[in-house]
Formats: sequence, structure tokens, C-alpha cells
Amino acid sequence: MMEDAVLASWADVRRARWSELTQAVRRHKPSELLPILARLASGQCEFEFDRSWKGLPPWGIAAVARESILCGSEMRSKPVDQRALRRIFNLFNQANGGIPEGKHLWLMIQAFLYEQFSYQDSPLHDIARTFLLLVDLEVEDPRFPAHRDWREVLGMTLEERMQVVFAISVYVKENAGLLDPSAPERDRWQDLPFSPALRLDSVATAISDLTTTIDQARSDYEAVPRVAEHLHRFGYSPLTKKPLVDLNTGLLVAPQWLLILRTMTIENLYYAACAKWGNNFAEELGVRVEAYTGMQLRYAGFQDVLPEISYGKGKKLSVDWFVVTEEIVLLFECKSAKIPLAARAGGISMENLLKTAIGKAREQIKKSSGLVREGHSEFSAIPSGLSQIGIIVTAEPIYSANDYLFNEELPDPGIPCLTISLKELELLTALGSQMMVQVLSKIVNREHFAVWSVHNAIVDALGHQGLPANKIVVDAFDEFVIPRVCPSSRISGCSDSD
Repeated sequence: MMEDAVLASWADVRRARWSELTQAVRRHKPSELLPILARLASGQCEFEFDRSWKGLPPWGIAAVARESILCGSEMRSKPVDQRALRRIFNLFNQANGGIPEGKHLWLMIQAFLYEQFSYQDSPLHDIARTFLLLVDLEVEDPRFPAHRDWREVLGMTLEERMQVVFAISVYVKENAGLLDPSAPERDRWQDLPFSPALRLDSVATAISDLTTTIDQARSDYEAVPRVAEHLHRFGYSPLTKKPLVDLNTGLLVAPQWLLILRTMTIENLYYAACAKWGNNFAEELGVRVEAYTGMQLRYAGFQDVLPEISYGKGKKLSVDWFVVTEEIVLLFECKSAKIPLAARAGGISMENLLKTAIGKAREQIKKSSGLVREGHSEFSAIPSGLSQIGIIVTAEPIYSANDYLFNEELPDPGIPCLTISLKELELLTALGSQMMVQVLSKIVNREHFAVWSVHNAIVDALGHQGLPANKIVVDAFDEFVIPRVCPSSRISGCSDSD
């Protein structure tokens, strides 16, 4: 278990203060340290555990780069040699700030999960889901346009930005983390076997959008609310928004090239979209998450997938989806709430998010479950005597939502209930309807129900069976995100010969 590994790491090493790491990083010029970090990151095996990660984890490279950008000075003169790098990363691996107690311990463990999980899985699902959610789905709600024109936000279509960003990331990785801004025109990127071909003006626009200077990055950091001092490690990094750094040397450097790909995830595009379209987009995303959930349930092969029910004089609404089988009813409630930075960083504000998002979803599930049990006339299409499981689907993972330490203070849903992310929904629906129900039943009926990683719980429930691919996601990636040039295996960390 992830939390066991974290606790073991605390016990096995000397604990250091984060300020010690900052001081070690400040001894070196950013113009010397950042390119070395970029070379190290581009040389690592991505998306799968590599032995070199033990002392040089990819999230550690990103964290050290952030500290160099925020605190470094070109007036320093210490060379960045192997000894200096060993000291820096030893301090990073030791800088845990002590072991907190009670909920604060589990909140910090959650912060480690947010910090590390994105580096241990291919972004294929996340990038393809961005396309499926934001472009492929047609929204029928009259409050929102059927299709958004992403050229208003990105200067190009969302599909084109995805293809351009992928090409940039591949180029950077293969060039030791460096990018010459003139490379697209000089190296004839328009002749790459993409369909359609990359437009050089789009490549230039994307590079500009993804590039920052040291001063700009510091201003960006200052504009974002700070997390508690002991959680600084998990705080905001300007590199998540602009992963290319202009050091005024003629070359751009990507201290952690994987962050280039992650600019195309929904959580990153969300802020740019809201800046252009306001809260209207935030509401629209909720509608899209509901529609996407229904699409995935139908893909699983369920015969009876029923939408929300409007009932009563006030026309109240039930949960978003009911799935009816011969033996069980699944009640799905969708939540698209954005997880604030302070909550992701291990702050106590996670409890407020759980109460406002997960707590309300559990209340909705309890109400709808009761109406089915009572045989309410407007719920007559749903058998009242079957067992039930409530499923809360969130746009982003909320690791603490299934732990009794946190949900014991939330409303009791009255039936077994599990919170899953969209990615975990995709894993479940790929199993097919019958196996999906079996796996869900195994997870929620465990004697000690506490699940931090639903992905791991699914794997445990399957035993020796492998996880099948979700065809909707894979096909979207191959057809729309990276057509022809890159089959989905390429981005999974496998070589062409695998």
C-alpha cells in the first residue's frame, strides 16, 4: 500500500527541513541546474517504475526545478556536479517535515498520492478523456453550446493543440529536455506523419503559451494562494502551467518534460476555459461529466441505464443514473467539483470539499435509494426489492473519500457506497457489465472498508486477471489525439519494438 511505503520512508531516513533543500538548491545558478535536471528527466523511463527513481524520482526533479526557479540566483557559482546532485536529492528524499498525527497524517499521505501518481501512469487516458469530454460529447442542455470553439482559448482547435503538444513533448524528450524555438521550421515539423499535418503557426503559438521566464514564473507563483508552510513541498508550481523556461540562452528548457503532456489534462485546461467563459463553463463541465458517465455505462453493456428522474411537486431530481440488473441496482451521482490546491496539498480544507461535494452526493443517493425502496410511483421502472450500491463519480480522484476516518462524519447513504474518479469508472466499464458488478460488490462488502486507491482495489478484486483496455478511450486517442503517427502503445512508455 502507498501509505505503508510513505511511513516506511519516514522511518528509514534522517528527516530534513525543506529549508535545507532550498539552501542546497540556491547554491547553483538556475541556468546551470535546470538544463541538468531536464537532461536527467528526459533520460528516465517514463510511466513505469524504474530503479533510478529510488533516489531520483521524477516528481523530485520537478520539485527541485521549482525551488531553483523560485529561489535561485545567477550570482551563485557552485558547480552542479555529481556530489551536488546527490546532496540535493538526498535532502529532497529526507525532507518530510516530521510525522503528523491523526487526520493530518492521512491528509499528508493523500498529498503524496497527488504528487506522485500522475508520474506513474501514462497520460493516454487523461488526454483522450479531455477530447471525449470537451469535444466529442454533444451537450443537449440549452444553457450551453453544443460545441465550444476552443480556438477562442487556445488559438487553435483542441485536437490540434493536443497533437502539437505531443509533438513538442516528444521533441523535448529526445533532445535532452531542450527546445530550440526555431526547431519546428528548421526541422520541417510540418512533414511529420500526422494527419492532418502540424501547422507551424500553431506550433509557434503552443510553444509561446507554454513558455515562461524566471521572473514571470515567480510572479505567477506569488499570485496563487500559499499553502501551509509545512506543506510547501506540495504547493503550486508555475511549471504545471508553463513547463518550458526561457533562460535567455537561445534555448528553452523543460526541467520535467512530462509536465508538457499534462497541460492537456482537464484540470489544467479548466482554468483557461473558465478565464474565457466564466462559471458557465464550470457548470457545463458538470453536465459533461454526467453525460460521459452514461456513455461509459452503456459501453459496459448494461441493458437498463436510466437517467435521472424528476419527481414530486417541486420537480426534484434523483441521482444522475440508475443501472438495473437482475440482482442489483447501481445508483450513480456525478460530481465535477474542482479540488482546490490547498486540499490536494494535504490541507484541512479537504474536509470542507468532502462535506460540500461527497456529503451532498451521499445524501442524494440515500434519498433516491429510499424512493426506490418505497416504490414511489415515479420510480416504478426500478425494482424495489433488489440490493443496491451507490457510486459517486468525481472528475478528479479524491483519495480520502472512501476512508472511514473522513466519511464517518459525512451523511450515511444507507447503502454501500464507493467514490470513484472518471479514470476508475473507465477501468470498471472495460470489464463488462457482469464483471463490473462483481468487482464493485467485492470492494464495498469488504469487512474493513477503506479504499485509498480504487485502482488497486479493482486489481485485488480481479485476482490474477488483467485489466482490459477501455476501447472508447484507446480509440479516441488513436483516432483524434495522435492519429497515425503514434499508436497508443507509444505513449505508454513502451518502445516500438515492445
